[in-house]
Amino acid sequence: MRDFFVKEAGWAHHYSVLARIKIILRLDICEQVESIQQRTLVVYGEHDNFTKHGSLELLEHLPRAEPHALPGGHLPHLTSPKPFSEALLAFLASFAEVAP
Repeated sequence: MRDFFVKEAGWAHHYSVLARIKIILRLDICEQVESIQQRTLVVYGEHDNFTKHGSLELLEHLPRAEPHALPGGHLPHLTSPKPFSEALLAFLASFAEVAP
């Protein structure tokens, strides 16, 4: 999996990545996020230096957010696929438990 991640992550052109970062930095969706009333799973990598801060900020604005930190950094669904799948399946299964 590591080889796949390194190979696939290497294709992105640095100027393209920087352009996308400039767009994202201007977005402020906190007010819109606060209106989401559904339970939400927020997954992030424990050592993610790229988007972890944004994930933690989302937790402050999502009224029914459930945080789940995974081992590793950015893209934990690729670097920790089994723990990611387990967290997601447990979250989805919890909806069946509360269904009428």
